[in-house]
Amino acid sequence: KSQLTGSRVKEIQNAMNDAMKPLVEIKKSIIKIFKDTLKQSTIDNTKGYVSGAPPSAQFSILIIFILAFLMLLCGCGVEGAFLGMQKNKAREKRNVNDPENRSNPHNYHVPAAACCTWNCLFFLAVLAFLFGGLFVLVTVPLSGICLIMDDLNGNTLSDVATLAKLDLSGSGADIKKIFDKCFVDVESNNNLLDIVTIKESNGSTTTVKDKLVTQSESKMSAAFQKITEALGKNPSGQLLTNPILTDLTAYLKTVSLKQTITVATNLKSDAAYSAMFGVTSGNAAGLGERGQTTTLSCASFTVSGSPEVPGIARGNNNFLDMLKKLGTEDAASAVSCAKKVTCNAGATSNPCNAGNALMGLKDALLAPKKVFNCPLFEDDAGANCDPGTSTACLRKDGTVKRKDIACDLDEYSIYVAAHPQRITETIKNLDSQVTAGLDNINTQLRNLTETTLLAPIRDVANGVTCGFFGKFYREVVESICFQGVYGFRIIGWSYVSTGFITIAFIAMMFAVWRRTVDNYDEWEGWDRAKNGASPSVQIL
Repeated sequence: KSQLTGSRVKEIQNAMNDAMKPLVEIKKSIIKIFKDTLKQSTIDNTKGYVSGAPPSAQFSILIIFILAFLMLLCGCGVEGAFLGMQKNKAREKRNVNDPENRSNPHNYHVPAAACCTWNCLFFLAVLAFLFGGLFVLVTVPLSGICLIMDDLNGNTLSDVATLAKLDLSGSGADIKKIFDKCFVDVESNNNLLDIVTIKESNGSTTTVKDKLVTQSESKMSAAFQKITEALGKNPSGQLLTNPILTDLTAYLKTVSLKQTITVATNLKSDAAYSAMFGVTSGNAAGLGERGQTTTLSCASFTVSGSPEVPGIARGNNNFLDMLKKLGTEDAASAVSCAKKVTCNAGATSNPCNAGNALMGLKDALLAPKKVFNCPLFEDDAGANCDPGTSTACLRKDGTVKRKDIACDLDEYSIYVAAHPQRITETIKNLDSQVTAGLDNINTQLRNLTETTLLAPIRDVANGVTCGFFGKFYREVVESICFQGVYGFRIIGWSYVSTGFITIAFIAMMFAVWRRTVDNYDEWEGWDRAKNGASPSVQIL
């Protein structure tokens, strides 16, 4: 598993990202094409057009017919009153029997009702002609639009675009194909993704389905191929023979641990040792620099390709020989080879004391004291587990538990000397785990991608048909044109017819009003004339 790190895991990630890019582009393209169509407001408006006018609109259309019906009832009542209540029979009989106390036998309410009726009918006729004419006028251009909608196809769309000076190049070509294959050819139930095209970065065009399915599958396959190639760069068993790993194990086998332990800080900046660097002349010149480069090795040594490293007390250019030039060796000062000297008095005493301090530090490390840590693992039973000799250091819960063990320098050297064996056994176990994981990566992951990603994509792509567009569009045309516009035109002519009928009714009500009001006024004039003048008009 550790092989899938660094640049190789980056290659795998980049390959998977490249394979997913077509899906992201398709998502953006589909959203761009259909976002306006799928708005909730657009859907609600379309539903309203298809389902018909709301009750409030229907009542508004019927208002004139309701008023006309009310006026008809009122007119019928006036006509009935004219026929049955024009004269008061009892009053007329009393006028004959008692001429001195006569009164007008004509009913004044009949002409008043007739006058009110024909005036109201006049305004009703104006409304009927106004709205009727407006409705009929509006249906003329709407009928032309409906003819275009009923015969709408790619060629018709091009003609309309030419007249409107619209550019249908680019995405407009897709719109024409959508009309031809989705709105006209309803029975074929064509796939929408085979019609809509998108522009590639190189300028070429491809269908959405090709981009979504074909290219996605090819890029996904390429991604898995890259995974295989990335894993193949270090197949099972080759990590153990990797030059870096073999060099490391060889170095650990040949080098002494004491030769690798150096001073971690800059002695020149440390007050306890900085005086060593003050010796710049004489036999002890460079004392500080030599002390800085020494390790815990008593003897001087060389590493292939590197200059000789001075030892503490033995070999060429060792530190003790230079320090003795500032004093006399004190053999009893240390149990190790890091012996101190009895410093000479004078100007070199401070550098000498600093050199003794460094020797004291090295002697403390070389002494048999458990100042180092030789950690191992602890198994489930609590026992020490060395990965160089056991493969059961992994606990049942899949974790490892580190156990710190104090050790001295000699024990630590033995511990480090066993590292090549630990590294070799661990890498062998890792190689076997990688071999087992290759099947999961190359087979199970591929199958999982096929069943959970590619197969659903194909199903979705094959299911995006557009035959329902045409059926829905035909229903819209049927509702708006053959029902809505036609009904609107019928309503308009009905209003106009209502206006003409109202005019006839106005004439009749005007005649009734004129007859009744004249009779009433004539009787009043005759009555006045009888008292002083003869009537000028005969009572009808």
